[in-house]
Amino acid sequence: MARFENVLKILLIVVPLAFVPLYQRGLISLFGLIFVVITIILALIPLLLPHNGTGKVPTFKIPISLLIFSVIVYVVGQVEILIYRHTELSYLLILLSLLIMTVLSDEKPIKIIITTTAIVATTFIPLYSLYNPPFGFDTWRDTIWASHLLNEGYITESGIRHHAYPFPMVPLLYALTSLVSELDVAWTNVVIGLTYLLQLSLLTFLLSRRLTGLADFSGTFLILMAPLAVLWSVWYIPQVFSLTLFLTVLATQPTTTLQIPLLIAGVFGHGGVASWMVVTLFAIWLSTRERKTLLTLLYLVVVFIAYASYTTLLYAVSAGYRNVVETILAFLRGEKIITSTAPVVVQ
Repeated sequence: MARFENVLKILLIVVPLAFVPLYQRGLISLFGLIFVVITIILALIPLLLPHNGTGKVPTFKIPISLLIFSVIVYVVGQVEILIYRHTELSYLLILLSLLIMTVLSDEKPIKIIITTTAIVATTFIPLYSLYNPPFGFDTWRDTIWASHLLNEGYITESGIRHHAYPFPMVPLLYALTSLVSELDVAWTNVVIGLTYLLQLSLLTFLLSRRLTGLADFSGTFLILMAPLAVLWSVWYIPQVFSLTLFLTVLATQPTTTLQIPLLIAGVFGHGGVASWMVVTLFAIWLSTRERKTLLTLLYLVVVFIAYASYTTLLYAVSAGYRNVVETILAFLRGEKIITSTAPVVVQ
């Protein structure tokens, strides 16, 4: 084990050096080089720190509350934005230092998770002081869709349609949040995005504890270091809506009364994520052979089959009906109706 760690240390030192010539030749940007260096530092820290008798990295008592770390990140970020109009290297170094201190602090796992989530959230909260939400094409579409639902009062009266989302679950979520909180629909995206970030952290912790039996924060910390997972908090899409619902079912294993509505909402939110969830649940059942997992899988398969059958039949019937109606209306308007036939090939 010691030899393996020594080899790994050498590789982690040599690999960053290989990126320096790439930066000098202009093949990667400065921020790309910084990203590689910071990643390597994070990987080296657990290897370079002295280990105790149990083989674990020692922790330290932080004299101040960890919750202050997120305030420090926010203040430093805002000051640099006011001075430079963007964040500088010092902001990244402070962010890195506080994340390392959080991981090495002698605190309960749940407190480390909450602190890490707050630090990550404060890295993009300053965006809302510069730009009006939401960000991204999908979020704008769902926000406008939710506004139509609130104005019309009926789902079927909305003029927005999307073939990939026959059931507008995310616009409905925006609309309901706006009604309950009395916030503008655009700002409900911010509330739901921050809620998603906290929900993802807690669900990852619960799921890793269920699958490994260890109450550790490592899984949550790793998922929060993934840029795409954090991006979804400002670019909330239907895939994320379905994913969090399925993770809730996996991590908490609720009763059947709560489980079935969650599965239905998840399948209706995004059929593609639901299909992957079927495969994932099947793999988990093969490895664990748990009866609860099997029942959840059966419920999900039934809901997914019903969803797939309904949407397929709906598209087939509605497309044919729409073509007939449009043809009749075009005939009544006196327009020339052009039909296409298969080409005749003469041998």
